[in-house]
Amino acid sequence: MSRNTLLIVCIFSALAALYGCSSSTSNNSVDVTSPPVPAELTIKSMENGTVFLTWSPVKDDELKGYYVYWNEGAEVDTLTSHKLFSESANAAITGLKSDITYYFAVSSIDESDNESSLSVQVTGKYQDKNDTTPPPVPLNLQLSAIGNGSASLVWTPITVDDLKGYNVYWRGGAKADPLSANRKFVENSSVTIINLDYEIIYYFAVSAVDKNGNESALSNQVNGKPLNTTSPSPPANINISAVNDIIPKINVFWSENTEPDIKHYNIYRAQTSTGLEDSSSSYVTSVTQEYYVDVNVEVGVRYYYRISAVDKENWESTPSSIVSDLVLPPVSLVSPINYQYIGDHPQFTWEPVEGATKYVLFLTSSRIGGEIWYTEVNKNTTQVTYAGNVTLISGNTYYWRVGAITIKEINSESTIGTFVVNTGGL
Repeated sequence: MSRNTLLIVCIFSALAALYGCSSSTSNNSVDVTSPPVPAELTIKSMENGTVFLTWSPVKDDELKGYYVYWNEGAEVDTLTSHKLFSESANAAITGLKSDITYYFAVSSIDESDNESSLSVQVTGKYQDKNDTTPPPVPLNLQLSAIGNGSASLVWTPITVDDLKGYNVYWRGGAKADPLSANRKFVENSSVTIINLDYEIIYYFAVSAVDKNGNESALSNQVNGKPLNTTSPSPPANINISAVNDIIPKINVFWSENTEPDIKHYNIYRAQTSTGLEDSSSSYVTSVTQEYYVDVNVEVGVRYYYRISAVDKENWESTPSSIVSDLVLPPVSLVSPINYQYIGDHPQFTWEPVEGATKYVLFLTSSRIGGEIWYTEVNKNTTQVTYAGNVTLISGNTYYWRVGAITIKEINSESTIGTFVVNTGGL
């Protein structure tokens, strides 16, 4: 063998030893598999600028540790977020700022530096309990509206991170101050104060309050007199429902007036619509709620109602629309009753009720329930034949009743009729 040939063989052998070359196929391969994603990331504590995080340990033979990521006010990503390495399934992050929402996530990493995806992110923030600095004073307080016993205020919102809200102060006849004025806390930069006297000049001011209870100085003060300038609007959405239950009664309902100085509502009643035109004779009573239950009614007599709203200076609105109803007498059943034997397609008959606009019939398998069939008919129909999908069983007892309707709901009901189905010659 020549000297040059020997040199080439030595070089080739050295390269083969260095790079693991051989004449056979290599069994070695590069690890590119990421470890599992950490789960159950939890904020154990967060205070005094430090957060302590824990998560479930990842089970992987080649696990190297974990990367913990965090961001201020935005979700975590692996490119721009803060990051630290931890060998165990917990970490403490220091230097955090108070009243800022932080986002946290964690990934696992193996000995080949393969990194998992990020875990589910968690968020948290803390308050510096040693903070004694008050927030800025609210600016540009204005009276956006005043009158009819109320005052509406607006001001420029405060934008500090730890703002809790605002204290609104008002006082009649003198400037507002935190010691002697009325106070109301609000979260937004506007408020309406109600129940004010019409003839008194009121002074208003606002302060800002942070989450540690620090309060700013008072804003500029504004003042005004909430004079009574308009009478209330007539009550709207009047509804009525007559019921012949334990005692005959008529219920009247309406929507609450939006004016801040409503004192009460006047109820007017008559037995004719024209009778309501004389308010002195048709006046019944005054109520503070948005409904009236009239129990001084007779069955079969139609009553007409209207409602007005009255403010604290006794200015009365124009009357509402007129509604009317009457309590109906109970429906009288004709047939089948008293456990009468009848076929499996019974015909139900009852007496007409004057004033009813329609009837509803219920068929049940017991006195207290088990509805089998329901049907609704007009006022001219007082007889119907069973047309339900349930086959009535021979020998069984069934129960039925009829309700009479004037407007929408059942006004009066019959007693319960009973019958026995007989299809087998009983």
